[in-house]
Parts: sequence; structure tokens; C-alpha cells
Amino acid sequence: FVAIDCHNELCRLEFNLGKVCCEQKDCKLSEPKMEKSDCDDQGNFYVFIKFAHQGAGDCFRLRGNGHDYGEFKYSQLPIKIGPLKGDCTTAYEFVAIDCHNELCRLEFNVGKVCCEQKDCKFKETEIKTTDCDSNKKFNIIYNFIPFNLSDSFYIKLNGKIIGLKSYKNLPDTIKNLEADCKTNYEFILIDQKTESCRAVFKIGIVCCEHQSNQCKITELKVDPQDCTGPGTYKIKLNFNVVAGTSFSVYDRNKKIGDYSISQLPISIDSIQKSNSNHDLLKVCLNDIDNCCKAIEYIAPNCLNGDGGIFQLSKLKIYPSQDGIKLHANFSFPTDFKLRIFDIQGKELNGGIEKISSNELLFKNSCINSGVYIVQYYSNGNYLQEKLHYINSK
Repeated sequence: FVAIDCHNELCRLEFNLGKVCCEQKDCKLSEPKMEKSDCDDQGNFYVFIKFAHQGAGDCFRLRGNGHDYGEFKYSQLPIKIGPLKGDCTTAYEFVAIDCHNELCRLEFNVGKVCCEQKDCKFKETEIKTTDCDSNKKFNIIYNFIPFNLSDSFYIKLNGKIIGLKSYKNLPDTIKNLEADCKTNYEFILIDQKTESCRAVFKIGIVCCEHQSNQCKITELKVDPQDCTGPGTYKIKLNFNVVAGTSFSVYDRNKKIGDYSISQLPISIDSIQKSNSNHDLLKVCLNDIDNCCKAIEYIAPNCLNGDGGIFQLSKLKIYPSQDGIKLHANFSFPTDFKLRIFDIQGKELNGGIEKISSNELLFKNSCINSGVYIVQYYSNGNYLQEKLHYINSK
């Protein structure tokens, strides 16, 4: 500062105060506390937020994950934020900023939240098709017990919604469907409130049997056999007919092959397991138009919980008339080796014959009854076990 006399400018006085800093009040936000609500039916949740504040203004802003949740009074704490999506992916982060001092802030996070949908099910499902009427049309009758579902559901037939039904009116019927031997029927039940709650039914191709006495397929039987690989298995097929020389076999999606009736019963390798609870095979006579019959059956589980991996511990060994058979959970690997010794330690000679991808035969028709030591080798692993062999010849 300079003080100067009004009539004599040379009469003056200079003095200084120096630099002065006016610091703002000590503002502090701390001790964040957060509570999550339960998830609702749509997979959303809420979060309740509160924290301590000292020397702050009268309000704060809340932001997070690129979103501004708004301005709140400190007196409103705790505050409720939401609904937020519990998608198991978004890591929720928040920052509270004082309205008058942006340096006064508090960061905290909730992290990822998973909202699992309620366990909704179409339990104890039952489905059957009726016989064809005179116009070669049939009906589908279905029933189930709803669990954790709403009050109604949609029916989607081959990709097209055909109606909204009430769970109270079960069992229900889908009527007047064309049995044209080419339409692959599939219908889906979808809960009207939660679309992820659904049940899929694959009917497959339906043919109306020819009304001739010659078209008579009876006692159709499918006997599932051993697995031949991940998701594939072997079957035995047999049935009785009045007439005809050959027939074709189909699953739900495609033709498997043509066979002679004189070959019955037949074995078919590598049947592909479907995604349905039951697999389906259909037999059609080639000599008589529209003469078909289908059967549903429970297919073997060809995964065995092993993820498709060959395991020595899963091997089964048993005597046969031609030697010793080995059955595996999956196809034998190329490096698999087998050695068999008698109780004195002498190795047996014999060749290995491949019966199927997961079944081998150690050929030696001169094995005497007794105890043998069997050794397996595969992928650096080794297993040994005893075999009590009884020669039945």
C-alpha cells in the first residue's frame, strides 16, 4: 500500500501486508455404508447409501459409471439409488461430491451384483399326439405343473405365436395340425411375465398311417446299447409288419438310412443324442405310402460326467468265449496298450480286435480258467487289476 498527501505527492508512505491465503472450511466426507436390496423378478436391485460428513455444505451430487444420479441434501441420507441391473458384469462405483467444494468428495463401490432369476419350471411335462382323423390331421395334448410362474403363457408353434393360455386351463390341446410327413413340429411354452421361463417340445415329423390293412407296424422296439463316442450311442431296432420289403429310419431331424425287413432285428451305430428329454426314431415302409410309426425312448447318457475324456479307471473287463473283452466309457485312444499275465508272471499272447470305438477283444480262445493280471497303459498313465477268468468252453 502507498499513502500520499493530497497537496504534496512527495509526502508519502509505503508499506506491505504480504501474501494472504483464505483457506476454505475443512470439508470431509467419510465412513461410507451401503446396503443392497433383494433382487426383484426382473433381475434389478436397489442400493441404500449413507456416509458421515463434516464441514460440508448443504448438499452433494452422486455420480457413478458415467451416470449422474442427481443432487441430494445431506439431511436426506440415507438415499435409495436404483433400480440397478444385477447383470453379474457391471462393477458399480459411486462418488459423492459436495455441491460447493468439488475437492470435498468420497469414492466407494458396490462391485458386481448377480440377480439370479427365480427358479421357474414347467414340471412333470406330459405330451402325446392323437391319431390322425379322416383329413390327415392330428392334435397335440400337453400338460405340466407350473412352478414359480405367472398366471398365463404363450404358445409358439414353429416360430409363430398361436395363443395366450391360462395355467388354470391345463391340460390343453393344440388342434388340427397337418400330418404331411414333412413339417418338423416344435412348440415352445413361454411364461408371459418372464420370457426366460420356457419349455421346448420337439414333436418331429408326423405322418398319418395309410388306412390299408397292409400298413401295420406293430411291436416297434428300440433297445439303446453302449455309447460309441461323446453324444453318440448304438441301438437295436425291431418291429413286426404285415407287408413290405424295406424301410427307412429317421430321427427328429434327418434320415438315418434304408434297411431290408429281412435284416430285422438290426443294429445301428452312432445314433446322435438329441437335446430333448427323450429321443425319437420313426420307421417308414418304403413299399407303402405314408405307412410310418414312431417311438420315443430314453437315450443313454454318453457324457458320463467325464467331459468326453477316456479314463482308465472307467474300463470294464469281462471274459468271453473268444477271449477277454474290454469296454470303455469313450473311444479308445490310439496309444492304448494292454498286457495280460498269468499268476506266474508269464505274458499271454494274443491279438486285439476292435469291436467298436469303445469295445476291444483280446483274442485268445485257449485261456484256461484262473486268475490273471491285466495291465493298461494310456497317455503316460498305468493301471493294473486282477481278473478271475472262467473258461466256459
